[in-house]
Amino acid sequence: MSLARVVACMVAAAAGAVIPVLAYGGTSSASVPGATMLAQDFQFVNAANTREAAVTVAPGATVAFAYPTGSSTHNVDFIAGHPTSCTQDGSANAVPPLPPSPTVHGWSGSCVFADVGTYTFHCDLHNDMVGQVIVQEGGGTTTTTSTSTSTSTTTSSTDTTPTTDTTGTTDTTTTTTDTTTTTTTTTTTTTATKPTTTLPPISSTTSVDSAPQGPPVVSVHSDPVLTTTAPPPKLRPAASTLVLAHTQHGTAIRGSIVIARTRSRLKISVLSGSSSVGTLSKTVGAGKQSFSIALTLGRSARRVLRRVHHVALTVMVGVTPANGAPYAATRQVVLRPSS
Repeated sequence: MSLARVVACMVAAAAGAVIPVLAYGGTSSASVPGATMLAQDFQFVNAANTREAAVTVAPGATVAFAYPTGSSTHNVDFIAGHPTSCTQDGSANAVPPLPPSPTVHGWSGSCVFADVGTYTFHCDLHNDMVGQVIVQEGGGTTTTTSTSTSTSTTTSSTDTTPTTDTTGTTDTTTTTTDTTTTTTTTTTTTTATKPTTTLPPISSTTSVDSAPQGPPVVSVHSDPVLTTTAPPPKLRPAASTLVLAHTQHGTAIRGSIVIARTRSRLKISVLSGSSSVGTLSKTVGAGKQSFSIALTLGRSARRVLRRVHHVALTVMVGVTPANGAPYAATRQVVLRPSS
C-alpha cells in the first residue's frame, strides 16, 4: 500500500471524532446597598434626591457623609439613635460626631446601621440643619445575578485530492472534517422584596340565647373584636436642671446638669461667634453631672477680652439617651478674666 493510501485510511478513521470545547463563566453578587448624605450651606440633602433630607436603607447598610464644598463649618452629630460604628476618612478622631466639631469643607466619612430604627442628626453649629437615616426591612434591594455560557464546537469537512506517483499509479486522498457550533446563555436575576401581610376578613357571629321562661332571644353580633394596646410608659426628659452661670471667669466654662437615664451621651459645644473654642463629649450615668470645659480662644477673642475685659460665648448642651427623646439647650454667657 502506498504512503498516500495509508494517510487516507488514518484520516478516514478520525473523520467521526468530535472535538468539544466548553467554556463557562458565572458571576454572583449579593450586597446591602447604602446611601450618601451631603452637608450644604445650610441643610443636609440626600445625594440621590436633593429635595429630601433623609435616606432609607436596609439593616447593615453603610451611609456616607460628606461636606464637599461650602463657605461655613458643619458636622454630623446624632441626637436620636446611635449608629453601630462610624469612621472619618483620613482621621483617627473618635466619631461620631463626624467630625468631632463643626469643620470647614473637605471632610467625609461613613457610618454602619445594623438595627432597624430612625436615626436623627444635626449640625452642632446650626441646630436647624437636621437629617435622618431610616433603617427598615426592605429599605434596600438585594439582587442576585447568575450568568452561564457554554459553547460546543465540532468541525467536519471533506476534501478529495488525486495524486500520481512516478509509476503512473493514481491515488486519491480524502480528508473529512465536521463543524457544529452550539452556544447557550442562561441569565437568572432574583430580587428580594418586602413581604406583605394580608389580614383575614372579620366574620359575623350569630348566637341564640334562650331564657328559662319566655320566648327565645336571638342576638346578632357583627362588630369586629377590638384589641387595645396600652401605651408605653412615658419617659422622663433626658435631662433637667441645667446650671450655668451667666458670667464665667478664667479660661473654662463650668456648670452642671441632671441626667435622667444611665448610658446617656453628653455633648457640650462652646462657640465664639461661629468658631468652636471648646467641646466636651462623653457617656455619663444618671444623676447630677458637673462639667468644666477648657477654652481655646482665637486671636480675635483674646484681643476683645484684653480690650473690653469680657467676651460673649454661646454654650450648646445636648443629651442623647439610650432610649427616649433627646435634650437640647442653648445658653449665652459672658467670659471675664480671672479676678
